[in-house]
Amino acid sequence: MAITRMRSLNAIVRRRGPPAQVIGAACCSKTMDKHIDDTWREQTMQRTLMILLILSFGAALVALPAGRVVAQGDLPAKVAAAKTAADHEAIAAEFEQEAKDLEGKAAFHADLAKHYAMNQSAHTAKPRLIKHCEDLSASLKKAAEQAKEMAKLHHELAQKAAK
Repeated sequence: MAITRMRSLNAIVRRRGPPAQVIGAACCSKTMDKHIDDTWREQTMQRTLMILLILSFGAALVALPAGRVVAQGDLPAKVAAAKTAADHEAIAAEFEQEAKDLEGKAAFHADLAKHYAMNQSAHTAKPRLIKHCEDLSASLKKAAEQAKEMAKLHHELAQKAAK
C-alpha cells in the first residue's frame, strides 16, 4: 500500500513539480485556474489585436495606388518643365493627392495610437508605441499641410501663367 502511494506521489511530482508545489497547487487550484484563464484571455486578446492591426496596415498598403510611386518619381522633371497653366494645375493635383494620402496615413496612425491606449496590456513598450504613433501622425499631418501649401502655390502659378 505504501509503495503504491509512493508511486502515485512520484507520478504527481513528475507531472506537477515537487511536493510543496503539489500541496500549494491543491489548496490554491481555483486561484491558479483563474490566473491561467486570465493569462490565456489576455494573450488571446493581444494576438487578436495584433492580427487586426496587421490586417488594417495591410489593407492600408493595398489601398495605396501603385502608380503613385511612379508618378511622384517624375515630379521634379514636371516641375522643371512646367510653363503652362495646365502643367502647374497637374502638379497642384499631384500635391493635393499627396496631401490626401498623408492625411489618410496620419488618421491611420492616430487610430492605431487609440487602439494601443485601449489595450489593457501592461507591456513596458506600450507608452512608447502610443507616443510613436502620435508623433508619426502629427508629422504626417504637418507634411500634408505642406503638400497643400505646395498645391496652392502651383494653383497661383497656373493663374499667373494663364494671364
